Amino acid sequence: MKKNTSAMRSVIIISIIALSVILGFVISGIWTAVDKKMYPRDYSDLVEKYAAEYAVPEHLIYAVIKTESGFDSGKTGEDGGVGLMGVTPEEFRDMQSVTKEKLTDDALYGPETNIKYGTLRLSILYNAFENWDAVYAGWCVGLADAKSWAEDETCYNEDGDFVKVPDEAAVELGHKIEKCASKYRELYY
Repeated sequence: MKKNTSAMRSVIIISIIALSVILGFVISGIWTAVDKKMYPRDYSDLVEKYAAEYAVPEHLIYAVIKTESGFDSGKTGEDGGVGLMGVTPEEFRDMQSVTKEKLTDDALYGPETNIKYGTLRLSILYNAFENWDAVYAGWCVGLADAKSWAEDETCYNEDGDFVKVPDEAAVELGHKIEKCASKYRELYY
């Protein structure tokens, strides 16, 4: 009788462990699905195309889109940023000297144009700093101000590495983009 009781306990313990493992996988799957709903990858064909063209990680492009517009292509921000990635018309016009295009400011509301120029802007910032933390912060203040940081010797350490962003508000928004980019990287890459 003691053998039956001992065997029964073993079966119950093993069943509880198995159910716990299965329940853990189910809950994990549910949370992942919820996270993926909160962090979508809309416009993936355009993001993939311009990420490859301008050598910018896809998860960073999605993070900027989510942070700037919440995937609303008709959005106009308080800072004048337009569309999915919040590119300002002034920067759009300046960047057209790189692309050799002549587009109207209204073109920024088109997802392809906005993602193309937003990704180009990220690429320009990365080429200036070679430091993604500086790119995140630089995104927040615009190309002109960010480029002035690149020329400011106090922003670099003795090894020549960019280490200091001189605008605290830009650092805060940069952290928000960075956190969002980390979530995209965790979920998809």
